[in-house]
Amino acid sequence: MVPVSALGILAAVVWLAVGVVVFSCFWTNLVLLAFWTRSIEPINDVAAGVRTAGQYPLDYFPAWARALFVTVAPAGLLAAVPSEQLMASTWPVLAAVPAATAAVTLTAWHWRSGLRHYESASS
Repeated sequence: MVPVSALGILAAVVWLAVGVVVFSCFWTNLVLLAFWTRSIEPINDVAAGVRTAGQYPLDYFPAWARALFVTVAPAGLLAAVPSEQLMASTWPVLAAVPAATAAVTLTAWHWRSGLRHYESASS
C-alpha cells in the first residue's frame, strides 16, 4: 500500500477541481460548435468517448495520446492526474491555475465568437 500524504491529498483535490473546470470548458467548447453546425449529436458522442478514455491511467496510452488527454481533450485531468497526485506528486500544482485560466479564457472567447455567428433557430 502506498502511503498518502496530506500534500498529496491537497494536490489531488486541486487537480480534481481544475480537471472539472477544464473538462467543463472542453465540453462547452464542443457544444458551442452548434453555432456553426446543424446537429449537436455527433459532438456529444465525441465528448462521451473522450470522457470514457479519461477513466484509464495516462500510462496506458502512448505519449501523443497522453499529451492529447491533458491538453486538447483534457479527460485525463478528471481522474488520472488527481489519482497520480495521491500516489506521487507528478504534476506541478502551480500549473493548475494557468491551465484553468487558459481554459476559461478560451471558452469565453469561443462563446463571444459563436454569438457573432448565431442565426436564430426560428428563422
